[in-house]
Amino acid sequence: MQTGGLWARAALLIRRFRVPEVTLMTGFAVIGGIAALDQVDKPNLARFASVVVAVQLHFFCIYSFNSFLGFIEDHSNDRLAPFLPEQRRVYLWAAAMSGVPALILYGDVAAWLVPAAVISIALWYLYSVPGVGLKSTPFAGTALHVGSGALHFGMGWQAAEAPVASTWWAGAAIGLMFAGGHLVHELIDEDADRAGGLRTAAATFGSTLVWRCACLVVLASLGLWAFLLAGSRAPQVLVLPFLVSTAAHGVLALIVGARGAPSRLALLRYRSSYRALHLCAGIVTLGWTALRLTM
Repeated sequence: MQTGGLWARAALLIRRFRVPEVTLMTGFAVIGGIAALDQVDKPNLARFASVVVAVQLHFFCIYSFNSFLGFIEDHSNDRLAPFLPEQRRVYLWAAAMSGVPALILYGDVAAWLVPAAVISIALWYLYSVPGVGLKSTPFAGTALHVGSGALHFGMGWQAAEAPVASTWWAGAAIGLMFAGGHLVHELIDEDADRAGGLRTAAATFGSTLVWRCACLVVLASLGLWAFLLAGSRAPQVLVLPFLVSTAAHGVLALIVGARGAPSRLALLRYRSSYRALHLCAGIVTLGWTALRLTM
């Protein structure tokens, strides 16, 4: 009974603080550090571990602060409402207790990561402000996801070495993937957002237009991966797996949307499928990197 109660409590906290989504966002940064690794030694591994922990705390801070700001609106979202705490200040404390150590760890790796993290947190604050934030401005949140995805990828790259021009091109491809997922997320929450008064792209322009935009963003990401591969502008250990996963993502989008904008249930299944594709790409990059470093 006690064990069952502990598991139930743990499951509640995981959903309350959106740990799977935090971990998913962390992956965008961590994959940059993995792809950039060129040797395994204690300093490199220590720096990499510091960045991984810092990124996880960083995104935990962002999501907690987002939940604090959107606490009232989230009560109208049937996906989030069952897991909300009684008091919204729980999220504010969580944001502070994760954000401060994240900045300390970043500063120990590279000085520029501290202002980069502050800018990231500030941008996500602008996204989350109820009523007037970028979340309530059609497609502004999408642009934020492109930019922040690229920034987070570059921050992860610093786990191994300082970012260069090709890093930011690869980051842009990651950011486009991130933005495509954001548009799908808006489509899933379209009814709840409209009921809560949020002017997201989906709530404002409807599902058909936004679904087409989500597909175009995936296509743009695919084109950028192909550009990086053609010019050998980024490590193949990164580019090839994500070129394949993004191509498969595009094919999946064509199948799911063959008869127009998908239903909410179809979108949920679609989201799970393309997340699995990109997770596999990340695992291939990780395995390929490990093999390359041990040969």
